[in-house]
Amino acid sequence: MASPAVITPADSRVRPQWPVAALATMSVAVFLSVTTELLPTGLLPAMSLDLGVTEGRLGLLVTGFALMVALFATPLGIAVARFGRRGLLVACLFGYAACNLVTAVSDVYPLTVGARLIGGLTHDRSRPPWPGSAW
Repeated sequence: MASPAVITPADSRVRPQWPVAALATMSVAVFLSVTTELLPTGLLPAMSLDLGVTEGRLGLLVTGFALMVALFATPLGIAVARFGRRGLLVACLFGYAACNLVTAVSDVYPLTVGARLIGGLTHDRSRPPWPGSAW
């Protein structure tokens, strides 16, 4: 879909209009993404009590998330390169939201770990297409 153009009165040059709503939506998504990526770090004591594990063991939630992002960035990028950026972005954001929801309501450590690991994969794939998806 072509972006709407604005013709300036001073001259007849055409300039594209900024997709303000899309950029604002993605800005909020980036903020929430980074927040939920790092949130368990500040909640380790409370989460460890709720899940019945030590703070050190619970720290693996953050480590595992980061490892999934680091290890699978290139392989997943190659695997999903043929998909459209916007569709992939939407699917990954919904997947990431679902993983965060499971993490928030889970009271079982293995389920929480699984949600964080899958969340790392969806987070990884939702990041690269963001800048180009606004257009």
